[in-house]
Amino acid sequence: MRFLILASIVISILSSCQSKITGCMDPKASNYDPFAERYGECTYAPDVPVVPGDTTKPKNYGSVKFVFNAEANGKPFSLNENFKDNKNRNFLFSIFKFYVSNVKFVVGSNKVLVKDVALLDYDTSTPASPGIPRFYSYFESDSVEVGEFSDIYLGFGVDPELNEEYRNTSYPTEHPLNTTYNKMGWGWAGKYIFTMVEGRLDTDSNTIYDESIFWHTGLSELYRFAVIPANGVKVLKGQTTTVNLKLDVVKLFEGLDIGTFEGKTHTEEGAPKVVASTFQTNLSRAVSLQGITYE
Repeated sequence: MRFLILASIVISILSSCQSKITGCMDPKASNYDPFAERYGECTYAPDVPVVPGDTTKPKNYGSVKFVFNAEANGKPFSLNENFKDNKNRNFLFSIFKFYVSNVKFVVGSNKVLVKDVALLDYDTSTPASPGIPRFYSYFESDSVEVGEFSDIYLGFGVDPELNEEYRNTSYPTEHPLNTTYNKMGWGWAGKYIFTMVEGRLDTDSNTIYDESIFWHTGLSELYRFAVIPANGVKVLKGQTTTVNLKLDVVKLFEGLDIGTFEGKTHTEEGAPKVVASTFQTNLSRAVSLQGITYE
């Protein structure tokens, strides 16, 4: 009987944790959510303390923009355009989008959050309806603590804690973790799709795209993390720091022959999961610092 009571208590605790809604819990923030039960990113007007309830240490803030400039074969990358893969075969992508999370500026032990989660999408077409949210190959954050930093921390995928909770319908429609329109969720698995790439391959270089290629990667164990040297990047009060990153699309194929089964995966167990893991690792290694501007 004692064990049954203990089990009921554990189940009750786990259920209550899973039902918590993520959002800003600080009433001083401009995006305060009175219904939030679990900490989420907060945004503040300049000079408002970032620590809830702490009015003794006012901080200054600037804006930050991260731009992921995709390239292939030494030229700008676009969907539905022809490029060469790592074996000199023609390929094109019709879909290319992925999550980044826990984006931070770092110097020593000091870490400043830039963005908790963002969805990067290279589709530049106009949505069929004005109510459908649109995502871009960049993201912005209006309230980042000023300072000078040495590195950028980038997580590729959805933070494992948020991925395991998978509270996708608890977020506003325009939030990247609401999968109603962006389709970045596996309903059957109750998890987010970290990276979604779909396209076609010309296997014999006869200008006919005769093979479909796709990589849908996910699962918390495939979450990847990268540290990018930032050469003294600064966040300045009242200014916008733009971090331009280069994403080499062809590097996504390193160690893979995309003309074989390695060109298709939904992260199923076995060989497809190994392919998904390699692809997700390649993505984290394909991004490098291109330049930083201030305005």
